[in-house]
Amino acid sequence: MDFEQAKELVLRESLGEHGIVVCARIGEDPGPERMRAVTEAVRAIFEHMRGESAISRRVACALYSLAFYTDTGFNASLQHGMKFRDDLFDPELLLLQSAVESVFADELIEYLEEK
Repeated sequence: MDFEQAKELVLRESLGEHGIVVCARIGEDPGPERMRAVTEAVRAIFEHMRGESAISRRVACALYSLAFYTDTGFNASLQHGMKFRDDLFDPELLLLQSAVESVFADELIEYLEEK
């Protein structure tokens, strides 16, 4: 996936009206394929931006939204008794958050799964 494709996917999934962030807010599981695709897109953004000193505000907002609002949305749904598949939180959400952190830290942050 090239940078432009990755950026468009991240913007759509974080700021779009049918994106993963909205799924999290309404307690809807986006599915493993979408979670994997958006994580791969964030990793592509990381690879493209590695060593850069600036990031666009729109991309930064989208990345923040992916990391923060998905977590708070899904956890709020859990507190209201909703059930989700185990993989959504560990490893999928943790992998996504690690990928987002990598972009801001400008170094690869790896999530190590417990075996």
